[in-house]
Amino acid sequence: RTRVDHRLAASDQLFARFSTFDADETQPFGTSALQEALVPGFGRSLTTSTRNLAASHTHTFGPRVLNELRVGWMTVRGGQYSVNRGNTFAQDVSLLGVTSDPRDTGFPQISTGGLYSTFGDPTVFTTRDNQHFELFENVTLDRGAHRVKFGAYYFHLQLRPEQPDNARGAFTYTGQFTGNAFADFLLGYPTSAVSGIGRGDENGRTNWLHLYAQDDWQVRDNLTFNLGLRYEFNQHMYDTSNRLSSIDLEAGRFVIASDDDGTVDSSANELIDEIPIPYVTSASAGWGRGLLDPSTVRLAPRAGFALAVNDARAVIRGGYGIFLNQWAYSVQTAFARNLPFFFNKQIDVPSDVRVPTLQTRDMLTSSATGTVGGSIMDYAYNVEYSQTWSGGLQYQLRPALMAEVSYMGTWTLGADNATIRNVP
Repeated sequence: RTRVDHRLAASDQLFARFSTFDADETQPFGTSALQEALVPGFGRSLTTSTRNLAASHTHTFGPRVLNELRVGWMTVRGGQYSVNRGNTFAQDVSLLGVTSDPRDTGFPQISTGGLYSTFGDPTVFTTRDNQHFELFENVTLDRGAHRVKFGAYYFHLQLRPEQPDNARGAFTYTGQFTGNAFADFLLGYPTSAVSGIGRGDENGRTNWLHLYAQDDWQVRDNLTFNLGLRYEFNQHMYDTSNRLSSIDLEAGRFVIASDDDGTVDSSANELIDEIPIPYVTSASAGWGRGLLDPSTVRLAPRAGFALAVNDARAVIRGGYGIFLNQWAYSVQTAFARNLPFFFNKQIDVPSDVRVPTLQTRDMLTSSATGTVGGSIMDYAYNVEYSQTWSGGLQYQLRPALMAEVSYMGTWTLGADNATIRNVP
């Protein structure tokens, strides 16, 4: 970590800081957190590499004007990796229907219906390569009874997660054919298998712009008002190649992100025929490429007061404000794990079948029998916000003793769980 504080001149102050953080942890036996086998050979590693730069410049224009400029940049890379990453097991034993991408290859996960612990590699590994930039500009004006502050905030985020669920395949053996789950495994007679097709990755982008103004007005020696207004525009996340899809519940159709001309990324071609209901492009549906209705009017007024009475022995305070929230982008990444860009292909053997017709080696080449669904957020999703009000009284009982009573209430509207579907 490196830090610099430097006074450029009597009215100019410069600050800069650069910091790094690196972690590389290996669990050779796993931890069971990802349901991996707790024996040698099926462990995982966890890596994080972070670089952060922050700088600010403060300049005074005489005794009544202060300007502050701040910038920040950060990158975070790493995630979870199998110790068997790149292992060619599937190729060596001719296991079909699983990934051949060297970033995701390894051992399949095996479940014996509770007879033994699950063994094999975990079905889910998550990595990311994110970067963001932010800029603050604040101005403070001292105008006697009025102390005015206004400014702006800009934020740019590159969100690049990868979550290739079930890429190596997962097989379940229950004893349906021999009466013993482990015997079914040895003979290669699974009752269920699943394989993730695609990488569940996203190259997301978003930009925010926030503006605010605030006036602290001292009306009298014993009375102060605080008035402010904040405007926020948070662009909905989009993928640079439009590799996102959602479901229009009202129209009963898939909506696939596209450019303004209705062109869908070519990576959709492999799986687009797996969509079981009608589908349209976002351009045809009149949706933006982020697949959410833009929220362009987001205003947050705030007001407060402080009144001193009884020779300033008592102070009465009150306030009201609206505070806007921002949903977690980890929820939005579900759009990247829908058809036609990602598909959890599942094959199940009916429970009344006693003569096996499918084997481990080629079961995942059969037609899918599982349900086709999607994890979405409603197009008309509105980011939640809270209205907060408060009041309080402070009273000086003696020179060294003060009593205080206060109240605060909050009412939250549009909580996330009302408009997010099939997302745990």
